[in-house]
Amino acid sequence: AHLRPRRTGWIIGVSSLAGEMPMPFFAHYSAGKAALSALLSSLWMELKPFGVRVVDLRPGDIRTAFNDSVPRKAIPDSPYRRWAECAWKESCRLIDDAPPSEWVARTILQLLEQKKPAAMKRCGSFFQARIGALGARLLTRTALLRSIRSYYGLTRLDDRHRATAAREHHRRRRAPGAAADDHHVGVELDRVLREGLEGDVAHHATFPAASRCAPSPRPRASPRRPSVTSSF
Repeated sequence: AHLRPRRTGWIIGVSSLAGEMPMPFFAHYSAGKAALSALLSSLWMELKPFGVRVVDLRPGDIRTAFNDSVPRKAIPDSPYRRWAECAWKESCRLIDDAPPSEWVARTILQLLEQKKPAAMKRCGSFFQARIGALGARLLTRTALLRSIRSYYGLTRLDDRHRATAAREHHRRRRAPGAAADDHHVGVELDRVLREGLEGDVAHHATFPAASRCAPSPRPRASPRRPSVTSSF
């Protein structure tokens, strides 16, 4: 209401690269930043005729007190515990090695000096702001999400989880009661199959016409016409 009558002004919203490259086990944070980016994009279109410039500023990991709010441990019985703690540990490491918050302030000052700023500006480390953004544009969504999981070290846990599950399955198969369970399953399967076959026999005896299909008559061959040869 204050910027539109003046037909000038700035709205710079600080969203995040997590809006386009979501972070595992930070779903609420990534979703909130994606919503903010969508809001800023809509405002850019709505306020353009009135001279109000709107910029969606998307920083990557920046070294701030954000680390203090990152969870350290998951619920002990949670099936996601190992993956969540791995992602949180990697996030803390990335933020510790990230550029300082002055990078964001310097980027905002550079934007204010431009007459026609871009609607969206990324900032942060070279890998996240440049290489990661390039991957977000070129890779398929599935390939991008797989690369993000690998970036946070989750694929290593996938391999360990599969190996542990395979060992547990093998241990259960070798347990004393496993053979008895297999025998019980086999006996039950034989009973079900036998009852099914007896039901089919009773059905055919009751409805003989419906259970047998009469052979379809063979098509009659059309008589061949004698060929006529004329000579002139």
